[in-house]
Amino acid sequence: MKKLVLVLAASLCVFGCKKDGEDNTASDIEETAQQIGDIMASMDEQGADDGTIAATNKLHLQKTFARYNQDPPAPVVSNVMNLMIAPAEAAACYSFGVGSGWGLCSGRTLVRSFNNCTIGTTAVLSGDVTLTWAGNGSACDWAGAPVAGDSIKRVPNFTLTGRRGATLSVTAKKTDGVTVSDGQLLKFVSGSAPNMVFHFTNDGIRRKFTTASNTTLFDQTTTVASGTPIVVTGNSRSNRIMNGGFLTVTDTLNSVVCNFTPSNVTWNSATCNCAVQGSWSGICDNGSNPSLTITGCGTATYTDGISTTNVTFDRCSN
Repeated sequence: MKKLVLVLAASLCVFGCKKDGEDNTASDIEETAQQIGDIMASMDEQGADDGTIAATNKLHLQKTFARYNQDPPAPVVSNVMNLMIAPAEAAACYSFGVGSGWGLCSGRTLVRSFNNCTIGTTAVLSGDVTLTWAGNGSACDWAGAPVAGDSIKRVPNFTLTGRRGATLSVTAKKTDGVTVSDGQLLKFVSGSAPNMVFHFTNDGIRRKFTTASNTTLFDQTTTVASGTPIVVTGNSRSNRIMNGGFLTVTDTLNSVVCNFTPSNVTWNSATCNCAVQGSWSGICDNGSNPSLTITGCGTATYTDGISTTNVTFDRCSN
C-alpha cells in the first residue's frame, strides 16, 4: 500500500478589495468560496499519496503572489497588493529541508517554523505549522497499514506582515476568535487500500486580514464538527472522493453562517492537489442558498443565489 503523504502548504490568500475611494471591504462571495478551496487543499496535504513529507509547496505560494504582482495589477487585488507585497520575490520563505524551517520529528510531531522569512523585500512570514501523528506507529508517517483511529493533525499559526503594517493571520482559533482550537484532523475509519475511508474534521481555522489603519477586510472561521465529518473515500488523488458532512463558514464581519456539503467532490488526477469535479451546496442563516461547482483543477463557479462568480482557488494547482 502506498504511504499517505503530507504536503504542508502555507498558502496565503488576500483579495476582494474595492477600488481606491470606495469602502475597503472584502468580497464576501469570493472569500467564502476560497474557504472551500482551502479545505480541499488542507485535506490533500494530510492525505496525499507519494509517500514523503514535503516542504512548503512553492507552487501554491507562487500562484498567489503572481496574482498580487500583476502589471498593471487587477483592480480587485490592487489595494491589498500595495499593502502587503513588494514587486520582487525573495527565496527565503521557499527554502526546503531541515535547517530551513523544518524541525526533526520528535514524539511524532513535526514543526515547520517560518522564522521571520521574507517574501518580496518587505513582507515577513512568522509563526509555524505543527503536524502531529497519533495511533499506530512511532514516526512522523503512516508507515504500513493504519488502524481505525489513526490520525494526522495540522495546526497552522502564522502571520504575514507587509509593508506599512498590514497583516494576514492564519490561526487555529474557534469561532469566538480567541479560544485555541485543535486544528484540522484527518482520521482513518475503515477499509483497506485503495478503498480506505477517512473522516475530516476541523474545530476552527481563522483567517483574518487587517490593514495598517486597523481596518479588517475579511475575518472568517471554518469548522467541520466531529458529529458531521466530511467523509473521504480513497487513499490517493487517483481515487479520492469527498461526500457528506458540513463545512461551516462563519463570517465575523457580517455575522452570516453558512453550512456547505460536498457531493461527489472528486480528485481523479495525480497532479492536482484539489478536486477537479463535483459540487458544494450551502445553506446560510441569512436565507441564501449558495452553491459551488468545480470546473477543473483550481477553478469553479460560485453562486450566492443572485450572482455567479468564476473562482480560481489560491491553494489549488497541478
